[in-house]
Amino acid sequence: MINLGLDPWEAMKMGLEVEELEKKKDEKPVAAYVPEQWKLWLQTNRVELNAMDSELFVSWLEGKMTEYDKGKVIPDTITLTNSLEQTVRKRVEQEIVDEILREAGYEERVRLRMLHLSTSLTKRCELLVEEVSNVLNDYREKCWHDVVSNIGNQLEL
Repeated sequence: MINLGLDPWEAMKMGLEVEELEKKKDEKPVAAYVPEQWKLWLQTNRVELNAMDSELFVSWLEGKMTEYDKGKVIPDTITLTNSLEQTVRKRVEQEIVDEILREAGYEERVRLRMLHLSTSLTKRCELLVEEVSNVLNDYREKCWHDVVSNIGNQLEL
C-alpha cells in the first residue's frame, strides 16, 4: 500500500491553512509512520486537501505519484499470449467470413435484393420526413436515427 495522503509537515511546508480542532478526551488514532511531534499536533489540528487550489493540488498529487511511477503496467506472459491469440483468431475469423461471403456472391445478392426493394423503399422515403416528425413530436426523448432504424427494421423484405 502506498500512502498518497497529505501529511502535516507537507501542509506546513506549503503554507496551507490549518484548522484547529477541539481537544477530545479520547486520543484520535494516527498512522504508525507519523513522528511523535506530529501525532500530538494531529490531535488538535488538521489541513484539508481543499486548502489547495486546483493547480497546487494537481502539482502535489503528481509529485506524490511520480515517486512510485514504474512506467506502464505490462501483464504477465499468459495474459499477453491470450490477448495475442484472440487478436489473431479474430483476424482469421474475419478473413474466413469475407472469403465465404465472396464465394457465395454476397455483394451481388445484396445489390439484387436492394434493386428488388427499390420501388417500395422509394415510396416509404417519400413519407419519411413526416413519419419521423410525427414520432418525434410524440416521443421527444427519441433520436431521429433510432426512429429511422425502427422503420427500416419493420419494412417487409
